[in-house]
Amino acid sequence: MRSRRRDLPILVSVVIAVAALLPLLTFVWPLWHYYFEAPQYPEGLAMQIWSSKLTGRVDLINGLNHYVGFMHLDAKDFWELQVLPIIIIAVSALGLVAAALGRKLIFHAWLAFYGLFALLGMSDFYRWLYQFGHTVDPKAAITMEGYTPPMLGTSIFMNFYITAWPGWGAAALAGGFVLALFLAACLWWRGRVKARRLATAGAAALALAFTLSACGAPQPVKVVLGQDVCMECGMVISDARFATQVLSKTGKAYKFDSIECMVAFLAGDELPKDQIHSIWVSDYLAPGTWLRAEEARYLQSANVRSPMGLNLSAFKTLADLENVRAEASGLERRWADLTGLVMESGMLDKLGGHGHGMEPAGDHH
Repeated sequence: MRSRRRDLPILVSVVIAVAALLPLLTFVWPLWHYYFEAPQYPEGLAMQIWSSKLTGRVDLINGLNHYVGFMHLDAKDFWELQVLPIIIIAVSALGLVAAALGRKLIFHAWLAFYGLFALLGMSDFYRWLYQFGHTVDPKAAITMEGYTPPMLGTSIFMNFYITAWPGWGAAALAGGFVLALFLAACLWWRGRVKARRLATAGAAALALAFTLSACGAPQPVKVVLGQDVCMECGMVISDARFATQVLSKTGKAYKFDSIECMVAFLAGDELPKDQIHSIWVSDYLAPGTWLRAEEARYLQSANVRSPMGLNLSAFKTLADLENVRAEASGLERRWADLTGLVMESGMLDKLGGHGHGMEPAGDHH
């Protein structure tokens, strides 16, 4: 019997193979991160969800779950963690088969299977989160109402801040589907295209997939005014225009009521420099909009008073800064200058800082 010829160009098959291999990275990186922060756990409790296991401080988290009657977390009790590795391998294997055969119909069938897997997987994840927080032991020491942990972002439960974000494994899994979906869209719009044209589309799809992977990195968390406390001076954070935060590589957020408090904290040794993921300041003109500290523009003005009196404010652009300075006067400051300003002000001595200097932070990815 004569075999049917392939109807997809070789370059298309190469891109399909790349998309099919990306899900295998879930065996290298975790799918999801959870971080629990409370006064009794100042260093925080981190937990990672992998395709087949749970890692991190699961033991302590289970102790807290038992106290309020929530479910006990054990990878052996979740059928999803038994089946998920098999499905991921199947997704990759079928994608490689589609790439090898080069048939458009097989490629579309694989893409549909991939999409169905993603949809059902995320739905089951939410169902599990809901079940976790609503299956409460009535004999627990504290009786709690139902609570659904966040799938993304931060929520408050009792005195805990619970933050969730996707890991690199989830980014790779989503990236493979996005890459394949983008490729299918190109084929649908253009039909059979020459390999040199598809090369551009493939490169754009790869760039999109890797851009999507950036969501696996820790992101700035919400600062709750009137409730969150500055890590450096201990004052309640009450003005969103001056709020700042430092994210560690484990996802812990160190929050501050002012730029000067954050700089004083960084000048100390509580958080080693190699453990800093990123540093963020609030846009003075758009409170709650986070700017990378290294990229922001800074104004020091006695007419723009900050909580700790060094009167520093941050802006997204030089034009924004100049608009405020036109009315408030003051001096523009560079990020690299702020450590010296804090040291000269005597804040380090007042707050008990060590004052050994802060290196200007670059991109900590």
